[in-house]
Amino acid sequence: MPRLITHVLLVLCLVVPCAMSGCANPHIAAVKTFRGALQRKDYDSARAMMSDDPRRWWEQREGDGAPWTIGGRGRWADWDEHFRSRGEPVRWSIEGDAVTLIVRESNDYYELTERGPQLTRYVYYLDDDGRIGGLLISGDVEGAVRDPGRADEFTAWLKAEHPDEYDYLRPGGEIDPTGDRAERTRAMLERWRASAGLGSARPG
Repeated sequence: MPRLITHVLLVLCLVVPCAMSGCANPHIAAVKTFRGALQRKDYDSARAMMSDDPRRWWEQREGDGAPWTIGGRGRWADWDEHFRSRGEPVRWSIEGDAVTLIVRESNDYYELTERGPQLTRYVYYLDDDGRIGGLLISGDVEGAVRDPGRADEFTAWLKAEHPDEYDYLRPGGEIDPTGDRAERTRAMLERWRASAGLGSARPG
Protein backbone atom coordinates (compact mmCIF):
# COMPACT_ATOMS: atom_id res chain seq x y z
CA MET A 1 0.00 0.00 0.00
CA PRO A 2 1.44 3.44 -0.91
CA ARG A 3 2.93 5.31 2.06
CA LEU A 4 0.66 8.36 1.51
CA ILE A 5 -2.50 6.26 1.67
CA THR A 6 -1.19 4.46 4.74
CA HIS A 7 -0.56 7.81 6.43
CA VAL A 8 -4.04 9.09 5.56
CA LEU A 9 -5.70 5.95 6.93
CA LEU A 10 -3.67 6.21 10.14
CA VAL A 11 -4.75 9.83 10.63
CA LEU A 12 -8.40 8.92 10.04
CA CYS A 13 -8.19 6.07 12.54
CA LEU A 14 -6.92 8.48 15.19
CA VAL A 15 -8.97 11.59 14.43
CA VAL A 16 -12.43 10.23 13.56
CA PRO A 17 -13.05 8.36 16.86
CA CYS A 18 -11.82 11.42 18.79
CA ALA A 19 -14.15 13.73 16.86
CA MET A 20 -17.10 11.39 17.33
CA SER A 21 -16.56 11.29 21.10
CA GLY A 22 -16.14 15.04 21.32
CA CYS A 23 -12.61 14.94 22.72
CA ALA A 24 -11.34 17.26 19.97
CA ASN A 25 -13.48 20.16 21.21
CA PRO A 26 -12.34 21.94 24.39
CA HIS A 27 -15.90 22.94 25.35
CA ILE A 28 -17.14 19.35 25.17
CA ALA A 29 -14.06 18.17 27.05
CA ALA A 30 -14.79 20.75 29.77
CA VAL A 31 -18.39 19.58 30.15
CA LYS A 32 -17.26 15.95 30.32
CA THR A 33 -14.78 16.85 33.05
CA PHE A 34 -17.49 18.78 34.89
CA ARG A 35 -19.98 15.89 34.71
CA GLY A 36 -17.28 13.48 35.83
CA ALA A 37 -16.62 15.60 38.91
CA LEU A 38 -20.34 15.61 39.72
CA GLN A 39 -20.57 11.84 39.36
CA ARG A 40 -17.63 11.46 41.75
CA LYS A 41 -19.29 14.00 44.08
CA ASP A 42 -16.15 16.12 43.79
CA TYR A 43 -18.22 19.27 44.16
CA ASP A 44 -15.30 21.59 44.85
CA SER A 45 -13.74 20.75 41.48
CA ALA A 46 -17.11 21.10 39.74
CA ARG A 47 -17.79 24.49 41.33
CA ALA A 48 -14.36 25.71 40.24
CA MET A 49 -15.47 25.14 36.64
CA MET A 50 -18.68 27.19 37.01
CA SER A 51 -19.28 30.89 36.56
CA ASP A 52 -19.99 33.20 39.51
CA ASP A 53 -23.78 33.11 38.98
CA PRO A 54 -24.74 29.90 37.14
CA ARG A 55 -28.39 29.54 36.16
CA ARG A 56 -30.67 26.66 35.21
CA TRP A 57 -33.76 26.36 33.01
CA TRP A 58 -36.30 23.63 32.29
CA GLU A 59 -37.85 23.01 28.86
CA GLN A 60 -37.27 26.59 27.59
CA ARG A 61 -34.42 29.03 28.12
CA GLU A 62 -36.60 31.95 29.11
CA GLY A 63 -35.96 34.71 31.61
CA ASP A 64 -33.09 34.74 34.07
CA GLY A 65 -33.46 31.10 35.05
CA ALA A 66 -33.14 29.71 38.56
CA PRO A 67 -29.94 29.79 40.62
CA TRP A 68 -27.95 26.62 39.96
CA THR A 69 -26.28 25.18 43.02
CA ILE A 70 -24.62 21.80 43.34
CA GLY A 71 -23.60 19.66 46.27
CA GLY A 72 -26.84 19.61 48.22
CA ARG A 73 -29.77 17.25 48.02
CA GLY A 74 -32.18 18.57 45.44
CA ARG A 75 -35.93 18.18 45.55
CA TRP A 76 -35.83 15.03 43.39
CA ALA A 77 -32.91 13.33 45.17
CA ASP A 78 -35.00 10.88 47.23
CA TRP A 79 -37.18 10.00 44.23
CA ASP A 80 -34.18 9.42 41.96
CA GLU A 81 -32.46 7.24 44.53
CA HIS A 82 -35.54 5.17 45.35
CA PHE A 83 -36.48 4.59 41.71
CA ARG A 84 -32.83 4.10 40.69
CA SER A 85 -32.66 6.75 38.01
CA ARG A 86 -30.00 6.00 35.41
CA GLY A 87 -28.80 7.61 32.22
CA GLU A 88 -26.69 6.68 29.19
CA PRO A 89 -25.06 9.40 27.03
CA VAL A 90 -26.18 9.05 23.41
CA ARG A 91 -24.54 11.89 21.50
CA TRP A 92 -22.72 15.18 21.88
CA SER A 93 -22.91 18.29 19.70
CA ILE A 94 -21.85 21.90 19.91
CA GLU A 95 -23.12 25.21 18.56
CA GLY A 96 -21.08 28.25 19.46
CA ASP A 97 -20.48 28.16 23.22
CA ALA A 98 -23.37 25.76 23.90
CA VAL A 99 -22.68 22.06 24.36
CA THR A 100 -25.61 19.68 23.92
CA LEU A 101 -25.73 16.18 25.35
CA ILE A 102 -28.57 13.76 24.62
CA VAL A 103 -29.04 11.18 27.38
CA ARG A 104 -31.20 8.06 27.33
CA GLU A 105 -32.80 7.93 30.77
CA SER A 106 -34.78 5.31 32.63
CA ASN A 107 -35.81 4.38 36.17
CA ASP A 108 -37.97 1.90 38.03
CA TYR A 109 -41.00 4.19 37.81
CA TYR A 110 -40.80 4.13 34.01
CA GLU A 111 -40.54 0.36 34.01
CA LEU A 112 -43.39 -0.14 36.49
CA THR A 113 -45.62 2.00 34.25
CA GLU A 114 -44.26 0.18 31.17
CA ARG A 115 -42.81 3.38 29.83
CA GLY A 116 -39.74 3.01 27.66
CA PRO A 117 -36.49 4.90 28.20
CA GLN A 118 -36.79 8.60 27.42
CA LEU A 119 -34.33 10.91 25.70
CA THR A 120 -33.47 14.11 27.56
CA ARG A 121 -31.52 17.08 26.20
CA TYR A 122 -28.94 18.81 28.39
CA VAL A 123 -27.56 22.07 27.04
CA TYR A 124 -24.55 23.54 28.87
CA TYR A 125 -23.82 27.22 28.23
CA LEU A 126 -20.23 28.36 28.61
CA ASP A 127 -19.14 31.96 29.16
CA ASP A 128 -16.31 33.83 27.44
CA ASP A 129 -13.81 32.38 29.90
CA GLY A 130 -14.89 28.80 29.16
CA ARG A 131 -16.67 28.43 32.49
CA ILE A 132 -20.05 26.70 32.73
CA GLY A 133 -22.64 29.39 33.26
CA GLY A 134 -25.97 27.71 32.60
CA LEU A 135 -27.87 24.49 31.99
CA LEU A 136 -31.10 23.82 30.11
CA ILE A 137 -32.83 20.48 30.72
CA SER A 138 -35.51 19.57 28.20
CA GLY A 139 -37.50 16.61 26.97
CA ASP A 140 -37.69 18.21 23.52
CA VAL A 141 -35.37 16.01 21.48
CA GLU A 142 -35.65 16.11 17.69
CA GLY A 143 -36.91 12.83 16.30
CA ALA A 144 -37.63 11.33 19.71
CA VAL A 145 -40.89 9.47 20.28
CA ARG A 146 -42.25 9.96 23.78
CA ASP A 147 -43.58 6.71 25.17
CA PRO A 148 -46.13 7.35 27.95
CA GLY A 149 -46.64 3.63 28.58
CA ARG A 150 -49.43 3.05 31.12
CA ALA A 151 -48.68 6.08 33.30
CA ASP A 152 -52.05 7.68 32.53
CA GLU A 153 -53.83 4.43 33.40
CA PHE A 154 -52.06 4.29 36.75
CA THR A 155 -52.89 7.93 37.50
CA ALA A 156 -56.58 7.45 36.64
CA TRP A 157 -56.76 4.31 38.82
CA LEU A 158 -55.03 6.03 41.73
CA LYS A 159 -57.38 9.03 41.56
CA ALA A 160 -60.52 6.88 41.33
CA GLU A 161 -59.64 4.10 43.80
CA HIS A 162 -57.47 5.93 46.33
CA PRO A 163 -58.38 9.64 46.16
CA ASP A 164 -56.79 10.53 49.50
CA GLU A 165 -53.52 8.91 48.48
CA TYR A 166 -53.73 10.60 45.09
CA ASP A 167 -54.08 14.00 46.76
CA TYR A 168 -51.04 13.26 48.93
CA LEU A 169 -48.86 11.88 46.15
CA ARG A 170 -50.02 14.30 43.44
CA PRO A 171 -50.85 17.67 45.04
CA GLY A 172 -52.23 19.92 42.34
CA GLY A 173 -52.17 16.98 39.93
CA GLU A 174 -48.35 16.93 39.75
CA ILE A 175 -45.89 14.40 41.16
CA ASP A 176 -44.38 15.53 44.45
CA PRO A 177 -41.06 13.67 44.86
CA THR A 178 -40.38 14.67 48.46
CA GLY A 179 -40.62 12.83 51.76
CA ASP A 180 -41.94 9.27 51.70
CA ARG A 181 -43.83 9.72 48.43
CA ALA A 182 -41.45 7.60 46.34
CA GLU A 183 -41.96 4.55 48.58
CA ARG A 184 -45.71 5.10 48.76
CA THR A 185 -45.90 5.58 44.98
CA ARG A 186 -44.12 2.26 44.44
CA ALA A 187 -46.60 0.56 46.80
CA MET A 188 -49.52 2.01 44.82
CA LEU A 189 -47.90 0.95 41.54
CA GLU A 190 -47.66 -2.64 42.76
CA ARG A 191 -51.32 -2.62 43.89
CA TRP A 192 -52.41 -1.15 40.55
CA ARG A 193 -50.45 -3.71 38.56
CA ALA A 194 -51.98 -6.52 40.60
CA SER A 195 -55.51 -5.16 40.15
CA ALA A 196 -54.95 -4.77 36.41
CA GLY A 197 -53.59 -8.30 36.06
CA LEU A 198 -50.21 -7.01 34.90
CA GLY A 199 -48.18 -9.08 37.32
CA SER A 200 -45.19 -7.92 39.32
CA ALA A 201 -42.68 -6.00 37.23
CA ARG A 202 -38.99 -6.70 37.67
CA PRO A 203 -37.29 -3.37 37.10
CA GLY A 204 -33.74 -3.65 35.77
